Formats: sequence, structure tokens, C-alpha cells
Amino acid sequence: MEKKFNEIMKKTGTQRTAADIMLFGVIITFLLGIGATILSIALPQSNLALLSGGGIVLSFLVSFLVYLVGGALVAALGLYSYIILRIHKRTVAVESVLSDYLQLVAANVDSGLTIDQALWFAVRPRFGILAQEIQIAAKKTMTGSDLEEALISFTKRFNSDTLKKSITLLVEGIEAGGAVGELLNKIAWNIKESSIMRKEVSSSVTTYVIFIAFSTVVASPLLFAVALQLITLMENLLSQVDFASIESTLSQSQLPLSLGTIQITPDMFQWFVVVILLISSIFSSLIISAVRKGNAKEGLKTIPVFAGISILLFFFLIKVIGKFFQGVGT
Repeated sequence: MEKKFNEIMKKTGTQRTAADIMLFGVIITFLLGIGATILSIALPQSNLALLSGGGIVLSFLVSFLVYLVGGALVAALGLYSYIILRIHKRTVAVESVLSDYLQLVAANVDSGLTIDQALWFAVRPRFGILAQEIQIAAKKTMTGSDLEEALISFTKRFNSDTLKKSITLLVEGIEAGGAVGELLNKIAWNIKESSIMRKEVSSSVTTYVIFIAFSTVVASPLLFAVALQLITLMENLLSQVDFASIESTLSQSQLPLSLGTIQITPDMFQWFVVVILLISSIFSSLIISAVRKGNAKEGLKTIPVFAGISILLFFFLIKVIGKFFQGVGT
């Protein structure tokens, strides 16, 4: 398990190991648990603040354990999102310049350089992460490592099927002793064709992306704000009704009818809406990323944006709509 996790960490481009991440996660979890517990005590209207003596000690321990579990979930989710986004960012960075790099390598091979020299002299600063990793692979070959092994090891530092397939074809071409320059040109052209096709597909689904984003960020907060105002209005109206006299009248009329108050309060509905908007933001971000990019991982970074805008807009619309209904039902 630790070995597999270390391999995943290599794809992030960092030197952190599984032990480092576990230690960091434990520290973050402990700090979140302590901070949340102290905050619950400091609040003047909290249950912990109203206790004394042994009761507050027991409640502190129980609250700390609850917040510790919550902190562990938050820390695990945060670390997972960071690792996934870091790996995806490196993958996008290397795939965006891979075709240009392979074309330069092919030109160097056609000019008479050996494949290892062609790989080295094709490195340019504009290739970024790819240039850095190629330099590491080149240094391995200079210290006596086999070129094919160095290239395969290079692909394991990225989570890119395009890179793995390209390097695998290159290694097989080297072992077969074929025209490596022509092979590299074909690989580079196929990568460019795939990139162009993905961009065309992304542009063709723009309408669906706009619809999903609008329904999540604008339409849902608006409808929920209106619903909350209606619940508040009904609560104000029903508070003025004399249910006792109506119930006695209904009992005398022998009709199978009964009246009761609304069980859903505005505060309960408000918390419900916040949770629903958060869940909607998560799935909308992932769906939009999957539709546009063909990969849902890139949608992780837009989740805070969608959630923040939709929730803030919901509370803003509550105030705005409340002004229109001010005085109604009172």
C-alpha cells in the first residue's frame, strides 16, 4: 500500500513520501478538532458553554472526538483533491507540449544525431515540466542507465496515457531499428490531431455547459430564495390563525378534517438549501469538466467557485426578495 502511494506521489512531482503525507494529515486533523472544539466552547449560546464541572469535561471529550472525525474527513478530502489536481495539472502541461517536442526530436534524428542526443538537444525552456523530466532521464543515461529503461521510468512520473503510448512506440521503434525520425513525426501528428478533435468537441457542447452552469449558479438560488420567502410568509400568516377555535368548529361539524402548523421552519429550510447547493455545485463542476475536457478531475478546482457564488447569491436574493414581501402577512 505504501509503495503504491509513493508511486502516486511521484506523479505529483514532489519528493514527499507516504509517511510525510500521513504526518501532515494527522497534524491538520488534530488542529481542526482542537479548533472546532474550542470554538464550540467559546460560543456563548453553545451547549458546552452552559455546562460546568465534570459535565463540560465529558462534553469536551465527546465533542473533540466528533470534530476529530470530521477533521479527518476534511483533511483526507483536501489532500486527495490536492493530489488529484496536482497530477492532472502536470498531465495537461506535458501533453500540451509533447507533440512540439517530438517534432524537434525527429528533426534532430533526421540531421544525424543519435536518439539519446536528439532527446537531449530538443529540450527547450518553453517545454516546462517535460524539459525538466527529460533532463533527469538524460542524466540517468549518462550515468550508465539504459535509454529504454530511463524513458519508461520517465513515463511513470506522469498519469498520461498519451505520453505512455508515445514513449512505448518510440522504445519499440528503437529496439526494431526502424526509421525513428519518421515514427516520431507520425506520433507528433497523431497527438496534434487528437488535441484538435478534443477542442472541436469542447466547442460543440458550449450550450450544454452554459445551461448547467446557469441552472446551478443562478436559477437554483433564485428558486430556493423564493421558496424560503413563501415559507416565511406562510409561517407569519398561520401564526395569526386561532387553531383552537377552528379545531372546535371542525369537531362539531364532524368533518374528517384537522389543522396543524408548518413543521418546516425557515431556518431548517435555509440549511437544507445550503447543503443542496453545495451538492449541486460538486456534481455540476464534475459534469461540466467531463463534457468539456473528457475528464472530471479538472472540475475539482471549480467546485469552490460554483459553491461560493451559488450560496452567496442565495443569501443575497433572500434579502432582495424579502424587501418586496416586507410587511406582507404581518
